Amino acid sequence: DFTKAEVAKGSVPFTVEKDGQSVAVGLDLKRRGTFLFQAEVDGWESRETTFCRIPDLAAVTGGKPTRLGFTMHAAPHLGYRTEKAFAIARRLGLTNCRLFTEWKSLEPGPEVFALEPWDKFFDAARANDVSTVITIYDPPAWVTSRGRNVGYQMFDCDLEAFQKMVAAVSQRYKGKFWGWEWLNEITPGGTPDYVADYVKLCRVGVASARQVDPGLRSVLAGGLWPRGFRLDVLNAGAGQYVDSLPIHYGNGVGVEEARADLDTYGLAKVGVWDNESCAFVIQWDRPGLEIVSEAERSQWVLSHWTDELAAGCEKLIYFGGEGDAIANGDYMLADFTPLPTAATLAVFAAKTFDARPLGAFSAGKG
Repeated sequence: DFTKAEVAKGSVPFTVEKDGQSVAVGLDLKRRGTFLFQAEVDGWESRETTFCRIPDLAAVTGGKPTRLGFTMHAAPHLGYRTEKAFAIARRLGLTNCRLFTEWKSLEPGPEVFALEPWDKFFDAARANDVSTVITIYDPPAWVTSRGRNVGYQMFDCDLEAFQKMVAAVSQRYKGKFWGWEWLNEITPGGTPDYVADYVKLCRVGVASARQVDPGLRSVLAGGLWPRGFRLDVLNAGAGQYVDSLPIHYGNGVGVEEARADLDTYGLAKVGVWDNESCAFVIQWDRPGLEIVSEAERSQWVLSHWTDELAAGCEKLIYFGGEGDAIANGDYMLADFTPLPTAATLAVFAAKTFDARPLGAFSAGKG
C-alpha cells in the first residue's frame, strides 16, 4: 500500500484453457487508498499494476456537481479513451473540466472549421454531466497581422474572425458546455495596448457566445500575472464581461487577494477559482512500489485545496485527467492505472462535498 506495507498475499491455482482467459483474484482489503498489485505465473512472467479503493461518490453526492474538476489538453486525439477518461473523473468526484483548445486547430483557414474531432469529447461531456469550460488560445497565423507563434501574451488579431469562430463553436456545441475562458496565463506585452486589446477580445467573445446561447458563461484568462497586470485589466472594465477570475497554483492568500481585487471594482458576483493546480513529479519507468508510495501530489491537494476552499475559492481544477506516461501532474498513468492522487481526490471530494469552512489556523511547524 501507500506505506509500502504488504496488506494481502496468496495464490490462485488455475488451468490454462484459452487465449484471453481471465482468472479472478479475491482480495480481502479493509482499508481504502491506492495499492500495488503484483502477480506472477510460475514458468511464465510477473506483472504489476495499481488500483484504488475509494468512496462511492455517486452515493455521497447524489449525482450533484462538486466544486472540483480535471483538465483535458488533447481532447480531439483521445479517441476511444474519451468515455473512459470521463467515467474515471466522475468516479473521483470531478464534475468540471477545463478544455485547452487551440484556435488554430479549430479554424486552420478563414472560416474553414475542423470541428469534427472535438465532437466525441463534447458528447461525452454532456453524457457524463460534466461542466466544461473551453480555454481558447493559440491563434492561427492567418488571423494576425504578422504570422508568428503566439505565447502567453495578448496578440493583434481580426476581432471579426474571432467573433465568427466563437459563434460557430458555440452553435455546434450548444447545450454541451458551460462557457469560455478567454486565453491562458497571459502576461504584459504582445501588443502596444495589450490591456485594452484584451478587454476588447473579452467583450467581443462574450457578445458572440451569448448571442448564440444567452446561458453561456465567461472566465477571465487563468493565472493573469503579475498582480498589477490583473488590476490593470480589471480597471479597464474586464470584470463586467466575466463570471469568474481564476488564479493558478494558488493558496488561501492568493484566493483572498483575488477576492480583494474584485471587490475593489465592485465585482462581488464574480467568483474566484483556481483552475490550474497540482504538484509535478516525474516517474518515468519507476518501480511500482515507488509509484504507489509517492506523496507530494497528494499532499498538494490536501494542503493547498483545503486552504483555498477555506478562503472562499468556488472551483478547483486539477491539472490532469488524460493520463500521463511519466505521471507528471496527472492522477493516473497513460494506461489509466491510478496514482495515489486519484484516491486523494476522491476522498477530498467526498469529505468537502457538503462542507462549509469555519476558518483557518496554523498547525504543525512554524
